[in-house]
Amino acid sequence: MKAIGSKGHKRLVDEINSTPLTDVFLVLLIIMMVVAPMLKMTRTDIIPPVVNGGSPIEKVRLVVEITRDGRYFVDGEETNPADLATAMHDKGSAFTEKDVIIQADRLAKSGAVLRVFDAAREAEFETMTVAVETLSKQRAEELDKTPAPEGHAAT
Repeated sequence: MKAIGSKGHKRLVDEINSTPLTDVFLVLLIIMMVVAPMLKMTRTDIIPPVVNGGSPIEKVRLVVEITRDGRYFVDGEETNPADLATAMHDKGSAFTEKDVIIQADRLAKSGAVLRVFDAAREAEFETMTVAVETLSKQRAEELDKTPAPEGHAAT
C-alpha cells in the first residue's frame, strides 16, 4: 500500500502494483518461448510397452518408429506405409550393421509392427529388434512378489 495526497491529508491506497506482475509474466513468456521448441524435438506420441529386463537402445542402427495412430517414422522422417521398404533400404545404407530397431507405441496395432517386419525383410535387414521400456529393478521385484491370479501360471 502507498500513501497519496498532500502533507496533511494523506490516505492509504490499496491498489496492486502491476509493474512487478507484468515483469513476472514477461519472464514466464520468455521461458516458455525457449522451452517450447525443445519439447517438439522429442517424439511424445510414442509410449513403448514396459517389460522386465532388457538393455538400452544403441543409436548405431536404423530406428523405425510407429505411433498409436499408425504413422511410420524411418530414422525420424515420416514415411508412407507403401514406401516403407524403400525408405528403410535407403536410410539403412548409411549404417554398417544391417539391424533395425522397431520402436512402437504400446497401443499401436500389431499389424503395423508386422508391416515393418515385412518391409525390413524386403529391404534385406538381418536382425530386427522391438524396443521396449524396462521396469525399474524395485518395480520388477514388487511384481515378482505379487502372487499370480488363480488360473494363471507365474512367470
